[in-house]
Amino acid sequence: MKTPSKAAQLRPPPATTWESFRLSDKFNIRYGRANPGGSGNVPVVGSSGVFGWTSQPLVNYPTIVIGRKGTAGKPWLIKGPSYPSDTTFFLEPREGQHVDLEFLFFALSHLQPDASDDVIPSLQRHHLEALTLPLPSPEEQSTIASILCKIRAATEKQKRITATLRELREAMMASLFAKRASKRTGSDTPAQYDPATWKMTCLGKVAKIARGKFSHRPRNEPRFYGGKIPFIQTGDVARSNGRIRSYSQTLNESGLAISKLFPKGTIVLTIAANIGETGILEFDSAFPDSLVGITPDETVDPVFLEYYLRTQKAEMNRLAPKGTQKNINLQFLMPWPVPLPPPADQKRIARDLRLIDNRLEFSMEKARLLEVLFQSTLEFLMTAPIRILGGSLTAMAPVEK
Repeated sequence: MKTPSKAAQLRPPPATTWESFRLSDKFNIRYGRANPGGSGNVPVVGSSGVFGWTSQPLVNYPTIVIGRKGTAGKPWLIKGPSYPSDTTFFLEPREGQHVDLEFLFFALSHLQPDASDDVIPSLQRHHLEALTLPLPSPEEQSTIASILCKIRAATEKQKRITATLRELREAMMASLFAKRASKRTGSDTPAQYDPATWKMTCLGKVAKIARGKFSHRPRNEPRFYGGKIPFIQTGDVARSNGRIRSYSQTLNESGLAISKLFPKGTIVLTIAANIGETGILEFDSAFPDSLVGITPDETVDPVFLEYYLRTQKAEMNRLAPKGTQKNINLQFLMPWPVPLPPPADQKRIARDLRLIDNRLEFSMEKARLLEVLFQSTLEFLMTAPIRILGGSLTAMAPVEK
């Protein structure tokens, strides 16, 4: 049975002080073709971007490929030879007509497809041909495109830095923990550490493990919620990046009476559905029985232990009892093997990994802010409350509608 489609329409931009043009006046709207397959260095472009490569291009000039099905209306700027697939349209410039292609890409990016979420949207060619877009002067088109390109390039660079930091953290954790301190030390293990010499113990021997609690059924009884006591859920742990700093629910005193409060510094581990997510509480909190609290003794650094437990997620999921809903319990966790380096090594490892995490979080936030800057600048420049006249930014009076 086919999933129904709905014709998507790109919402026209708001009124501006610029002239405007119909897209079909300056471009022919062409259909892409089925992926020819093979191999080569010519990108095959679909509604969601490049998804393959081939040897012969369908288009030999810079173009904008626009999603026709699936991601309907999403544009992709392709500056070299390409092969737009049969789920897309592409733009062919009409003779004697010129619009800065980067400006047009951003102008199309600013539009929002008008389609419902319960069907696969499809964009019709006549809607695209009738689309009216703003037309600043050539100089202003070029300047707008340059500004937006610089912000986007900075955003992509920051995302690459974020990815590199994440890979560095994962590589360091894998080199130390992936083999659970096997007798073979990999060449990529930091030189100051020798996992082959670490003792092994069981989690239950070096930590107190306690299950969360919320005894009332149904769980969503409103009279227990809305107080001042944090009540974290599995999603809060999964989003924490190792440090649980926020919560999505609270309990009142009646709710706390049927739950259990865990102190700041407790390692929290998810044991139901989404198994093996971990984080350290940065505030006192209650939580339900889909989570356990782990409190290590004086022989184990809690930050070191949390980083180690992160690397055990895949193995815990592999070994978890298979049932209607995958879950584990205290008996599963008590004998779980844990490496026990000398205390000084534990603290150094925890410090080094936390340093990478701090830089990673800073990088992620910087990338997020750059994305916000890009979207707000795109909005301002494409709706013309700010104009670029004579190389300077100039605020414009509102346009009457």
